[in-house]
Amino acid sequence: MAAGGGGGTGHGAGPGGGPGARRGSAGRDAEAEVWCRRVRELVSAVPANRLCFECGQRGVTYVDISVGSLVCTGCSGALRGLNPPHRVKSISMTTFTEAEVLFLQAHGNEACRRVWLGTFDPRTSLLPDSCDPQKVKEFLQEKYEKKRWYEKVWGHVYLGQHSVRTPQSIFCPLTAGTWHQNR
Repeated sequence: MAAGGGGGTGHGAGPGGGPGARRGSAGRDAEAEVWCRRVRELVSAVPANRLCFECGQRGVTYVDISVGSLVCTGCSGALRGLNPPHRVKSISMTTFTEAEVLFLQAHGNEACRRVWLGTFDPRTSLLPDSCDPQKVKEFLQEKYEKKRWYEKVWGHVYLGQHSVRTPQSIFCPLTAGTWHQNR
């Protein structure tokens, strides 16, 4: 293993030499930094990820690990208040696991839009004003709790380090299990 933790650039290549590799504190820190950098790259590399998935505001600062989207600070708090609460993590103040990064890479705001706003029609429904927390909360309840605009699409199921496509379910890191789309 190369100094500094090494690291591949291919999909799923881990920075620390693979599962079970023994690393010291410096190796773990280097690995954590690689995963954090990959999350930050998702924001800069994909234009749709630069705007909050929930309200469209510029400057995302959190990721919604429950669905794989990138959101602003205000919406991160509103997502935590849903039933069940979404798992959100700060992009700059936390570390990410390999599974979380792979999940985010496979999703992002555009993929989430196709799923959670698949039948959304801007002519008949409006996105909430980010300055009105109550409207944002109501919109999120319609989107996630009632699944008002939900559209079934092919999802990914993560099984260890392998990914398979399936029309029946998607992996939900919030519950660490499979969430079936035909609920």
